[in-house]
Formats: sequence, C-alpha cells, structure tokens
Amino acid sequence: SFSLETSADVTLSVYDVKGRLVDTLIKGTLSPNSYNQVWNAENAASGIYFYKLEVNGQEIDTKRMGLVK
Repeated sequence: SFSLETSADVTLSVYDVKGRLVDTLIKGTLSPNSYNQVWNAENAASGIYFYKLEVNGQEIDTKRMGLVK
C-alpha cells in the first residue's frame, strides 16, 4: 500500500532475486489517494521477490517479499 499527495507518474514492478523484471503492476499517472495493490502470482514460482515503487522516475521504495505456494 502507498499514498500520493499529488498526481504522479507511478511504476510498481516485481523482480526476482536475479534482478529480472517479473511483472509490472502499475504504470501510469495516478491521482492523489491511498492505494493497495495485489500481485496475482499465479504463474510465479515460490521464492523471494522484490517490489520497487517509483514515483515521477525516482525510486521511493524497494522491499523484499516471499512467495509460498
């Protein structure tokens, strides 16, 4: 989840441990609001992944997440 105080170009992407792009969850301009994004990992293998949130081209947050099926 994340919040925007002003409209911004947002990209939310998921990467594997080797740094390969797995999925792009959000790519576009969002209005000021709070957002919750769910990753449909149906086609992904169990393991460690990273998500990266970029706002207006600047990296805001990168965090690790584990997927267990």
